[in-house]
Amino acid sequence: MGSFGSSWSSRRALGSFVRFPRPVHVARPLHGTKREGSSTLHMVVGDPFTDPVRLARWLAADWSNKDQAWENPAFWAHIRTCFRPLPWKLFDGVAFFMESAYEYQMNRPYRAVVIRVVPTTFEGRPLYEFVTYKVKDDESRYYLASHQPEKLAGLTVDQLEKLPECCNVFVEWDPTKNRYEGFTSTKECYLVRKGKNSYLDARCWVYEDHLETWDVGRDPETDEKLWGGGAGPFYYLPSKRLSESFADYPIGA
Repeated sequence: MGSFGSSWSSRRALGSFVRFPRPVHVARPLHGTKREGSSTLHMVVGDPFTDPVRLARWLAADWSNKDQAWENPAFWAHIRTCFRPLPWKLFDGVAFFMESAYEYQMNRPYRAVVIRVVPTTFEGRPLYEFVTYKVKDDESRYYLASHQPEKLAGLTVDQLEKLPECCNVFVEWDPTKNRYEGFTSTKECYLVRKGKNSYLDARCWVYEDHLETWDVGRDPETDEKLWGGGAGPFYYLPSKRLSESFADYPIGA
């Protein structure tokens, strides 16, 4: 996304996360304010503002930007991003095993993470926080698990390590455009690329019939774009829906 689908989180592609001596916060909706947490929300099944399963049903798919990549291969690599719903019991809530890979290298995804969808609020405004985890030890044993779900049968929370919260994506419903919009909320998701410090400015747009992602690396002091996003968002279409994965969900399925 962008933050889901492109290569910002790939250690092979971008290098490592770093933390600068002096964090600089971006003027975004969540800056400087404590989030209230999911306990203050009253969930209404099917409500896009409060029901995380509705969002999950839109995301649960094997996504491909094949049309975009074939039309202009000079600008777009062919990426496959798959959101495989995980059993409700893993977190007592909505979660995905998510992989992104180049089409020609599906057995070596550059991103393989668990995403927990946590309903939260900001000043009474409902949001979803995508809390991200990596597999602690040899993550390669789960490669292709989003396409071969039997590999996920033994996955437990104890095997997971939470990634820095500053890189979490927040998602909210936009009723005027009938879509979910996602964004990173601070300048603290630091990356080093080609020897230059940068922070991740990630956006995504989740529609019922397609997914768009857009990641840009910006200068921490000037906000100038340093990498990414030159040709616009990645544009994904579902090659396969995974709604059958919600069979064990107690709500909203």
